[in-house]
Amino acid sequence: MKTTILIMGLIILSGCIKSTWSKEDKGAFMMDCQNAGQSYDYCLCSLMCLENDFKSYFQAQKNPETSFYQSTINECVNSCLDK
Repeated sequence: MKTTILIMGLIILSGCIKSTWSKEDKGAFMMDCQNAGQSYDYCLCSLMCLENDFKSYFQAQKNPETSFYQSTINECVNSCLDK
C-alpha cells in the first residue's frame, strides 16, 4: 500500500516538474540503480531527485559536482522515502 501511494505521489509530482530526461535515460538509471542492489522505491526517489539537478543521466554520471550534491541528493531521497 505504501509503495502504491508513493508511486502515485511521484507520478502526480512529476507532472508538475518538467523533466528533460529521456525515457531511455530514466530506464537506464532505474536498471543501473536496481542492479546496484537498491530497492525500486529508493531508485524511483533517486531518479526524481536527480532529475531536478541534472539535465540527463549522462550529465549526472559524468558531472564532477555530483559528489558535491550527494548530501543534498541523500536528503531529497530520504524525504521522498519518508512520505
